[in-house]
Amino acid sequence: MKRWMALILSILFVFQCGMTTTFANEEETSITMEIAFDSKTKEVIVYGVSTPVFSQDQVSIMVLDPLDNISYIHQQEITKDGNYEFKFKLDENTLEGRYVVRVGSTRTPMAKEGSFTYQIEEEKYVLTVSSTLGEKNKIYVDGKLLTLGGEVAGNYEFVYSMPADALEGTYEIIVESPNALEMKKNTVVYKKTSDQEEPQVEPDTSEENDNTKEEKNNVNWASKVKEIKELTQKDVTQEQFKNSLMSALDDLSIISNASMDIKKEKESNHLRLKDKEILEQLKAIDAAQKALKKSEFGLEKMSLEELKIDITSLSEKPQTSIQISRESIGKLQEAQMNIRIQDKKKDLLVPVENIDIREQKSNSPIIIVIQSQKNFGKEVIKEKSPYQKQRLIGEGFQWQVEGIAEDSLDQKGEVQWSYKDKKNEVKDPNKLGIYVYDSHTEQWKYVGGVLDKENHNITFKSSSNEIYALMEYDRTFRDIQGHWAKTVIEEMASKHIVQGVNEEDFDPDKKITRAEFVSLLVRILGLEEETHTCDFKDIGEQDWYASSLQAAVKAGLVTGYDGYFRPYDFITREEMSVLLVKGYEHMVSKEKWALEVENPIFEDMKEVSSWAKPYMEQAVQLTLLQGVSQGRLAPQEQGTRAQAVMMLKRMLDKND
Repeated sequence: MKRWMALILSILFVFQCGMTTTFANEEETSITMEIAFDSKTKEVIVYGVSTPVFSQDQVSIMVLDPLDNISYIHQQEITKDGNYEFKFKLDENTLEGRYVVRVGSTRTPMAKEGSFTYQIEEEKYVLTVSSTLGEKNKIYVDGKLLTLGGEVAGNYEFVYSMPADALEGTYEIIVESPNALEMKKNTVVYKKTSDQEEPQVEPDTSEENDNTKEEKNNVNWASKVKEIKELTQKDVTQEQFKNSLMSALDDLSIISNASMDIKKEKESNHLRLKDKEILEQLKAIDAAQKALKKSEFGLEKMSLEELKIDITSLSEKPQTSIQISRESIGKLQEAQMNIRIQDKKKDLLVPVENIDIREQKSNSPIIIVIQSQKNFGKEVIKEKSPYQKQRLIGEGFQWQVEGIAEDSLDQKGEVQWSYKDKKNEVKDPNKLGIYVYDSHTEQWKYVGGVLDKENHNITFKSSSNEIYALMEYDRTFRDIQGHWAKTVIEEMASKHIVQGVNEEDFDPDKKITRAEFVSLLVRILGLEEETHTCDFKDIGEQDWYASSLQAAVKAGLVTGYDGYFRPYDFITREEMSVLLVKGYEHMVSKEKWALEVENPIFEDMKEVSSWAKPYMEQAVQLTLLQGVSQGRLAPQEQGTRAQAVMMLKRMLDKND
C-alpha cells in the first residue's frame, strides 16, 4: 500500500502483516483488531484483544489517510483482560478514500493492519489565504459545490476583508479541493496608502504570478543572513555585539511554524516539516557558517550544529509526532545538523546523523514521536521498583523514531529534563535521578543524569525506547547516623553508585579492597564493562570484578604489579590517588584542569612512593584528596569505604 507498505517501524510498534511471535518463555503472543466506522458522524472505533496479558503492556495505533499522512496516532495500556479500544473522529477537512489502520502491542513485533473507506457525497472548494506575515492571515472558507469528477458545478466567489491589523506584503491565494490533484494559485499585493485611507488589495502582476509557482517561504532567510554577516564584521569582544550575534544565530536555527504543517487533535499533535523551507533554512545556515569562518574575530566556534523545534504551545497534549521526509533527513546529515525538540519541561536532542535512511528503498517519512506517560503514577513505582523510599517527580516520558529498520538507529539522544515546576516537591535535589522502565523485566532501572541545581534540570542520555521517569530516592543506613561522611554516603547511595554491606548497614570504616575501589571508579566514569581478556595472573574470568577491571585496563587506569593485580589487597591512599587522577584525566582533559592548591605541603610527603608522588601531588592540587589530619596525607594507610566515597564524590562534583 503505497510507500508505507515498505515501512519498517521501530520502537513503538512494527507494522508488518502477521499474527504471532514467540518469546523466550515460549508463550505465543497475538493481537486481534476490529474496526467500526460511522461515515455520518465520522467516528471510528478500533478494538481488539492482546494475549497473553502482561502488566503495564501497551497497545499502539496509527491511522494513515489516503495520502499516507498520519491522521491519528495514540498509545494506551491494555486492560487486565487484554482488551483495548480507541475512539476518535475524522476532522472536518478529511480526505475521501481508504484509511489504513495499524495496531501493535509492546510484545508483538508483528502487528495487525486493517482499513476503512470514507466517501463524501459532495465536494467543496476551500479558499486558503496565506502570507509571509503571520498565521493570523490564514483562513479557510467553504465554497460552492463540485461534482466528484472535479469540474466546477458553477461559478464561485469569495469575499474576504483584510483584518485591521494586517501587515503590508504579498499574499498568496490557493484554491484547492480535498480530492483534487491540482491547486489553483494566485497572488495579491496588499498596501495601505495612509493611516486614514481604506486598505487596498491589488493583483500581483509579476512574472511569478502563475498557477505553477511554488509556495513561498514564510521566513526571510536572506535578511537574517545579512544581519549575521554584518555582525561578524564587528568587534564581538564587546558584549553587545556578541549577544546580538548569538541571538541572531539562535533565530537562524529555529524551525518556525511557517516551515511546518501543524495538525491538532484531541490527544495529540502532528507536525510535518516542509522540504523546501528546510532546504532554504539549511542554505541560510551554510552562508552564515561561512561568514563566521571568514571573520577576523575567531567566530568559527560559534557555528550552528542543530535545528530547533519549539513545541511548547503544543505540549499540553500527551503526544506529539514530527514527520520529516527522507530527503530532509539526508540534507540535515549533509549539513551535519541534528534536531533539538523543546517544550516546557523537556529538551530532546535527536541524533539525526545516526538515522540510516539507506536501510530502506521506501520513500516513507521518518517520524519522531514524543509522549508523556501520566499513567505511570505512584502505584507503579511502588509495585515495580526494587528500591524503597522512591518518589516520582512529575510524569513519565517516552520518545522513539519510526520509519526505519529497528536496529538502524543508535538512539543515544540527549534529554534535558526540567523539574522547575515540581521543585517544591523535591526534598533533596542531590538524590534525584533518571530511571528507565524495562517492560520485559517489569522493573525500574537507574540511569543517572547530570544535575543542574541552579536551573532545576537534569540531563541524561536516552539509549532506549522505554519509559523514563524522574525520581527522588532517599537511601540511608543505620550505622552511618552521626558519621562524618553520612551526607555523602546517602547521596552516593541514592545515585546507586555505592551499596551497603547488607540492606541496613554500610560499614563506613571498613577497609576497601583494590577490586572494590576500581569497580566504583568504573561505575562513576560510566565505562562500559568489558569481557575479561587482561593478563593478570590472579584474575579469573568468573570473578565478580573481572569485567570492571577489564574496562579499567582498557581505559588506561590500571597497570598492576608484575603481572598481578592483587584484587583482595586493601588499597592504600597513595594507590587511590593514582586511580583518582587517572580517572579524572579520563573525565576532563588535562588542559582544562583547575589546580586549586599550588604547592601542597605535608610533613609525610617523603613517605609517598616515587611512582605515586606526582599523582598524589596532583590529587591534592585538584582537591580530590585531603589530609587525614593537619599536615598528614597518610599515603601508606589503607583507605576506608567512607574515604573512598568522599574522594569519588569530589571527583564527580568537579565534573559538574
